[in-house]
Amino acid sequence: MGLELQRRFFLSSQVFFNNNTVSNVERGFVHSAAADISITGNSLSASNQAISVQRQFTSAGVIEAIGGLNNIDATVGNTINGVAIAGATLPQLYAIEDAIYHKVDSCLFGLVRVVNDNLYVTPNSGSIQCGIDASTSGDILYVKNGMYAENLLLEKQLDMRGNNYGINPNTDQESQRQSLCLPHRILIRSVLLQ
Repeated sequence: MGLELQRRFFLSSQVFFNNNTVSNVERGFVHSAAADISITGNSLSASNQAISVQRQFTSAGVIEAIGGLNNIDATVGNTINGVAIAGATLPQLYAIEDAIYHKVDSCLFGLVRVVNDNLYVTPNSGSIQCGIDASTSGDILYVKNGMYAENLLLEKQLDMRGNNYGINPNTDQESQRQSLCLPHRILIRSVLLQ
C-alpha cells in the first residue's frame, strides 16, 4: 500500500496531500478517516486501486463501522496510473474511474471527484444509481457503454451523457444530438434505454 489516512493519526477535519509519488503498489491512496481530503500534484499508480475510500479495519483485519464517509478532491494536477487528469480523454477518464473505489462503486462511501462538476460510471466501477446519488444538481454524469440492470430514481437536475454524446448517428459527425428531457430538468443524452 502507498499512502493511507486513518482516523487515529490526526484530529483535523480537512487534510491536504500534495506532490507525492506512489507507484508499484496494489493500492495507491487509501482514505478511511473522518476528514475531507484535498490531493494536489500527486502521481498515483497502483495495480488494483489508485484511490480507495473504505471503512477502517481493526489490527485483526475485521472491518469496522467507522470511516469511509468523507470525500476526496482530486481535481488539481494529479496523475492516475500514468494519465494526467487535466486533459484526459473520456476513455481515459473511464479508466481512471475504474482505478478508484468510492461512492460511485458503493453508495455508502465518500466521493472522489477528479473533474469539477463531472462524474463517471462504468460497468466495472459501479451503478448508474450510485452515480446519480453521488452527483450534485447541475453535474454531468458520463455513463460508459454497458449493461446496467437497475431501476433509476432521478430527483435532481442532472445531465447524463453516453459514449456517443456529440456524434450524429447518421453521419458519425460531431453534432449536438437530441436530448430526452425528463421531470426535474434531467437530461439524458446518447444513452440507449431498453
